[in-house]
Amino acid sequence: LQEALDKGLVKKEVFERAVKDVLRYKIRAGLMDKNPYLYSTEDVKLDTKEERQTAYDIASQSIVLLENNGVLPLVKEADVNSAKQVKNILLTGPNANSIWAMCGDYSFPSMFYFWQSWKKKWDDSHLPHIVKLLEAMQASKPEGINIKYSRGCDWTEEIETKFEESGDKRAWEYQLLHRKVDSGEKADKAEALAMAKESDVIVAAVGENVMLCGENRERDGLKLPGKQEEYVEELLATGKPVVLVVFGGRAQVISKIAKRCAAVIQAWYPGEEGGTAVADILYGKISPSAKLSVSYPNTEVYEPICYNYSTRQDARVEWPFGYGLSYTTFAYKNLQAVKELSTASESSNIYFEVTNTGKVRADEIAQVYLSPTQSNQQIHPIQLQGFTRISLNPGETKRVCIKFYTDQFGYYSHRGNRQWNIAPGTYELKIGASSQDIRLKQQIVLTGDKVVKPLRDHYFSEVIR
Repeated sequence: LQEALDKGLVKKEVFERAVKDVLRYKIRAGLMDKNPYLYSTEDVKLDTKEERQTAYDIASQSIVLLENNGVLPLVKEADVNSAKQVKNILLTGPNANSIWAMCGDYSFPSMFYFWQSWKKKWDDSHLPHIVKLLEAMQASKPEGINIKYSRGCDWTEEIETKFEESGDKRAWEYQLLHRKVDSGEKADKAEALAMAKESDVIVAAVGENVMLCGENRERDGLKLPGKQEEYVEELLATGKPVVLVVFGGRAQVISKIAKRCAAVIQAWYPGEEGGTAVADILYGKISPSAKLSVSYPNTEVYEPICYNYSTRQDARVEWPFGYGLSYTTFAYKNLQAVKELSTASESSNIYFEVTNTGKVRADEIAQVYLSPTQSNQQIHPIQLQGFTRISLNPGETKRVCIKFYTDQFGYYSHRGNRQWNIAPGTYELKIGASSQDIRLKQQIVLTGDKVVKPLRDHYFSEVIR
């Protein structure tokens, strides 16, 4: 840029205007209210205790339990002094002892690996520590638990991603595109299967890595990469319960093996404290609480499958949008909402109660949906309108209050006059544990004249604490 300025290829006034545009938004965002927004090598504290706690909280609240036949948590109070207590755990799989199970595309380690690792050896000694699953399971294992580890299989045997020459030309270099992530350790399947036969439970950490999921990295399909599914089949053949932990940046088709696994966890790319969060969920130190933000497919199709296309679950979906299991159970009751509301009103309040009916402290994510009651209403068959996280002790009940905005009854017209439309009619308000697990519902009649505005003022309902 400096060279372009010096040569007159970029006008100084254009450059100045661009800089002012950036500064203007920083000022509006409050970034320059107290201290100068300076780049400095001094007084910059990375990876503080508070930041690591935030990373842990985010990870533990984002990991979804998809299946569980009772094997999880691995440590149960009732079994501590009994023969049922799990003692020997085999941790295996390509993502069991790897930071690439934790960090997705555009995280710093992934960007460094993509651009530099073919030139320089990866060295994380000066970087924030990324907790691997093996490290976390060994560090926090309860008394009496023995952790065995063998990688067992690699992510892939061959490079299976396709790249297009688009975007940044620097990313077209052969060395960048034609490589696999080096795990730095041998995958000995015979060793792992021998350990599996001597174990009480197998934890198989599978899925993707930075070179298999990211911008301009298209895989041939959505099944587990390489021969990972075949490896899980061999683990299942031992007869020992298999807990499948899937890492990666998207839902992967695991329908052939999921129902035969004792438990299935979708861990995504959970970040620097992801290993700790997964380990704590496996051991039962915390209960899983996350819900799916996508419809999880059971087959490979080259088209989107979205929950709001129908109130009935698509046959191609394994687990629906909003779904997620817990180590406890929850009951919903006493929905209270207005039966009639004017289009001129800004909002109305919704009340309902959630009770922890199990024996474990846990969070529940209650979800608010809206559906039409008539075929001529131009809103989706079902649409998420809000959600709230509720922390509950065993037996505890909490009353939830949500402000539901009248804007949320509307729809956007894409043709002609592009605008937000709020039309009178009868709608169905739904409270659920997922898009397919509706616990409470009530019809609301919207009265008055049709309201039209360029854009809506409110996009999501608001939880009132």
